[in-house]
Amino acid sequence: MGGYGVYQSAQRIATGPIQMEADIMGRITREIEAYKAKGGPDFVKALYRNVQLWNALSADLLSEDNKLPDQVKASLISLSMFVERHTEKVVAKEATVDALIDVNRSIIAGLFEAHKRQMSQAAAPVPGQFKARSA
Repeated sequence: MGGYGVYQSAQRIATGPIQMEADIMGRITREIEAYKAKGGPDFVKALYRNVQLWNALSADLLSEDNKLPDQVKASLISLSMFVERHTEKVVAKEATVDALIDVNRSIIAGLFEAHKRQMSQAAAPVPGQFKARSA
């Protein structure tokens, strides 16, 4: 593995799952936006990569190991189903892609907020962890 490959592996280890999900969704969303005006096979491929991502997220949401509240899981699974249906409409030129981009951008923003909360909780000192020294 070359230097860049080693760097990517280290970065994946250092990056938490929330940040990784936001990064992947961001890359796919930017791809969709880049091909939006051109259309064509690359646009369709980007759309279906987005569907694959949402299907993977749904599979994770249905896993017993997923600790999100049931209402959040249900909402995200519902969004996943919308993404799949709406993608078919976009490919058939019966709808625009804007709703898919908006959904992804909203989820990315939520993931970044969750990541910030997670990081601030991890950085917060545990009460009683540090004791003052006596003079």
